[in-house]
Amino acid sequence: MSAVREYLLSLVAVSLLTVLSRSLIPEGGVRRIASVICGLLLTICALSPLLQIDIDTAAQSIARIQMEKETLRTGVEVKNRELVSQIIKQTTQTYILDKAASMGLSVQAEVEMNDEGAYPYPYRVTLTGVCTEAQRRQLTRSIEENLGIPAERQAWNDR
Repeated sequence: MSAVREYLLSLVAVSLLTVLSRSLIPEGGVRRIASVICGLLLTICALSPLLQIDIDTAAQSIARIQMEKETLRTGVEVKNRELVSQIIKQTTQTYILDKAASMGLSVQAEVEMNDEGAYPYPYRVTLTGVCTEAQRRQLTRSIEENLGIPAERQAWNDR
């Protein structure tokens, strides 16, 4: 705060000196030269804080702020991706359970997600429950056709 006060006081002092000197100098060429010199002094005084900036420190501060911003953005993206993955997983499990219930089956489904690609997607499913071979084939086919999980990534466990 004291640095700002000193800056403003020096700016006011140079301004007063400029006005006083211009008022004391008679009209003519000398006054025009004095006006130019006073204008330069006032400009130098106004821009003097810029000369005191440490370029290396300012560059480091800007780089640190950009890194922090990137870290925050990346953290939000990761959190959003995890939430999307959980929503897809829950929706997939619900679909499988509803489909099984419509076939008269009582099963449990555990879906594994693949989060490596551009978007998370259901990769594997483990089904637990007792059913006939025909019901198993029908549910397996339905999962493969509607969810894109091939039969080789569908595991069945009897209770």
